[in-house]
Amino acid sequence: MDENNPDNLAETPLYAEDTVAQTDEAIEARVDDLVERMLNGAHVRRSLASQSRKKGIDFWQVYGMIIALILMGIGGGLGYLWQNLQLYEASLPERTLEQYWLPLIQGGLPKLMIYEGAKPAKYESSQERDRYIRDYLKTGELTFARAVAESNGESEVYLFKAGGTTLAAVTLEKKDIGRFGRWEAVKEETRMPIYGDLRIVAPQHTAVYANGIGLYSEDKVAEGLPYQELAGLPQDIIEIPLQDAYLITGLYREPEITATGVAGNPLEVIWQEDEEGPFVRAIPNAPEEDIATFEKMALADARVYSNYLSNDVEFVALGRRMVRGTEIYRNMQVMETVFYTDHVANSFSNERVHNIRLYYTDCLIMDIDYVYTITRANGMTYPFDTVVTFAYFKIDDQWLISDITLQQE
Repeated sequence: MDENNPDNLAETPLYAEDTVAQTDEAIEARVDDLVERMLNGAHVRRSLASQSRKKGIDFWQVYGMIIALILMGIGGGLGYLWQNLQLYEASLPERTLEQYWLPLIQGGLPKLMIYEGAKPAKYESSQERDRYIRDYLKTGELTFARAVAESNGESEVYLFKAGGTTLAAVTLEKKDIGRFGRWEAVKEETRMPIYGDLRIVAPQHTAVYANGIGLYSEDKVAEGLPYQELAGLPQDIIEIPLQDAYLITGLYREPEITATGVAGNPLEVIWQEDEEGPFVRAIPNAPEEDIATFEKMALADARVYSNYLSNDVEFVALGRRMVRGTEIYRNMQVMETVFYTDHVANSFSNERVHNIRLYYTDCLIMDIDYVYTITRANGMTYPFDTVVTFAYFKIDDQWLISDITLQQE
């Protein structure tokens, strides 16, 4: 072998011992060497084969493997148990109800209240609605509890209360979702002690407002309703005034109702109640600037009317102030005017015109109260308390009497 040839380096053993180990003589020499070293007390390294055999049956390794398997089993079991607990908790009704109770949004109102507040606001502003709800929430903490009387096997009803006042209800139904099922909300409803609904009756062709908001046509429940007090008017001379009815619902507080007449004047609003509950009637008042003129006309006509009844003036004086051809015109024309006793004088006192109603631009009604006193020749006086209602039609731009109703005071 050429030691100076680099190509022969790969064939050269790295250790001489490895080369000698390939022969029996080398093995015997190594055994003798080991024996000699043992006799001299030198340390002898264990062979790799014997070391591997001993590690394969080591106790601690087996013990460690058993402990690891046990821990893995416990961990898996705990994980499975934790997952089941989470699924079970998610299946409880309380978890579904918390979404209405816990998230406080929009100025501190619970989500359930926001659901109600999200409904279209017609006649109350969202700020007013929020103030109403917040006033109840201040009375106590918001809680929920199962309504036993309203719940059954298929659905559960939970009531939300604040300070003992029920504010809302949520209906839940069990759905077959997941391992334990899940409750889902199928209905939310408000149960706050709100004012509720209100009926409104107003003349046609007038503007009606609730809290300053004009009533919507969709809230009109009836139209063209007749006026009872106009039933005796001649129906064939002018268009008889009619009225419309409205129903506004879901009011939180009692609303402020106003109305504007055909002449742009504010109408009188009267609150009444019947077997169906409260309702509002808008009375067609006359414009303020026309009241003095109407009063003067009514008092003058009342005097002519009473003077005709006492036979102090002829029918022509009254007839020219009436609509010709009407029933009241014919009745007054043939009336026997001998009701009052013979007298030498008459007088009027305590005159008052009130309840002036301009139903339409061509229809006017007024009530006139007065005392008509007859004086006889012997000086005796006979006062007659009179309450009469005059109905007027405007014909050719002139107000004429279309009906007269004598009332009992």
